[in-house]
Amino acid sequence: MVSPVIVPINDSLLRGFLRVYFLIAFFAIGFLGGHVSKGVNKLKVSSGKQIKMIEMTGWLQFADILKSLWFVRRLPGGVLLGLLMLLASIGAVVSDVATSAFVDKQMLPSRCAFHRGLVIDANSPSYEAPPPNGAGARMAEDSQLNSLWNNGRIGIYSKANNRQDFRAASEDVMGWWSCSRVQDSEPLTANDTVKSMAKKLIQANLQYSIDNMGWNFMTSASWNEQVIIWSSSTAEGTNFEVKASLDLGKMTASTIFSNYHCYVNSSSPRLTEIHIILGTMNATLTMLQWTQNLPQYIYYGQGSPQSNRSAESLEIVLNALTMVQGAMGFMQERPLPGTDTTYGCVAPKTNISPFVVVLAVSVAFSLLGLLTWWMYLLLRLGKMRSRLEPFPNHLLTWMLQATRENVFSGHRYGPDTLTPVKESDLNAWRFGMNGTLLRVMRRDDTLQLTSMVSPGGGELISPQHHVGLGRHGYGRVDPWERV
Repeated sequence: MVSPVIVPINDSLLRGFLRVYFLIAFFAIGFLGGHVSKGVNKLKVSSGKQIKMIEMTGWLQFADILKSLWFVRRLPGGVLLGLLMLLASIGAVVSDVATSAFVDKQMLPSRCAFHRGLVIDANSPSYEAPPPNGAGARMAEDSQLNSLWNNGRIGIYSKANNRQDFRAASEDVMGWWSCSRVQDSEPLTANDTVKSMAKKLIQANLQYSIDNMGWNFMTSASWNEQVIIWSSSTAEGTNFEVKASLDLGKMTASTIFSNYHCYVNSSSPRLTEIHIILGTMNATLTMLQWTQNLPQYIYYGQGSPQSNRSAESLEIVLNALTMVQGAMGFMQERPLPGTDTTYGCVAPKTNISPFVVVLAVSVAFSLLGLLTWWMYLLLRLGKMRSRLEPFPNHLLTWMLQATRENVFSGHRYGPDTLTPVKESDLNAWRFGMNGTLLRVMRRDDTLQLTSMVSPGGGELISPQHHVGLGRHGYGRVDPWERV
């Protein structure tokens, strides 16, 4: 499958440009095609050949091509030029539809200038426990949610902001927490308190020490629901891991916890720096404070079941608390000296379908081919080109030819009558009823005709005034013209 063409140009501007390009290109194809048709026919006439009238239509549009096919059963202009006319007429419509349908905006991965946000520095002063409710915590969480929305990565970012175009790439990620689900707990009864639940989870090796634990729950009339319990492997001063137990949903007769083991992934590119950051915080205090940030990700509301993305939700909160600790919760104006000054983002770019590209290139080659053909015909015709003028090839030149043949017939106007030679001479000519006969006539023609019947039964036209005074002299008419 051919990949689309991606360009960093506004989609509206590009669609406008393509429409203008196709409009001019198909106009130029019609212009060159008309001259090519005329040149081909001139070449035939100059070599003594006669041309079928249907081949002298010039360049026609779609409706006229269909009329020619319907009434004459032939392509206008000959087979080759007729096909070119038909394809150009169809292409003009298809190009406009394709430009509207297949040139569109897409938000694609890019790099954007970083101006303000959290900047992680493992060597900066740190909190005893990162604050869970400040602007820094919200930014650390929102940046991951925005990255997810834009099909980016979640993790511990070297710098983060809360812009909706944030999309973390591999170079933005220092590392990440990983949470894997382990066995579910045995059912706990409604008579259990949160503390007794915690002790049973510790006995089942699903939690660490109760001294390093934090929990969050909602209290209803007769039971606790949506209980969240987590604990750290150590109290403080070193890297730690986390065990989390999440109530599966509203408790009725019993409560069952889904249990997770969370740790900083060893594949993290900057693992040592992350360990330094975690080692500066009081893990017990952090677990206690940050439990308040979990319910909004784990549950959909009071009484709801647990989210099916609970592991990812735990990772987002753990990544966030690590970022807040590493940045001291401050929003910095600039990245650290000597580091990348951009961040992963999505930027609007224009997606051009391969079909539109092929169509545009095909039109360009058609123009080039017609131009080359026309130049070749001009060289072949040489001086003969001007000697064959005026040459009928489109509507106006055929009208001119009609007036010239009216003069050439010799029975309508005198020898002093000027022969029309250019389109502007048509201003002196009219078409209409002259008596009962439809014909081409000069504007100052005074001839009046009446209908008669010849002895042989044919309808004849008889002049009442056989001489008409014209601008250029007197004309002579035949006394009898059979219609």
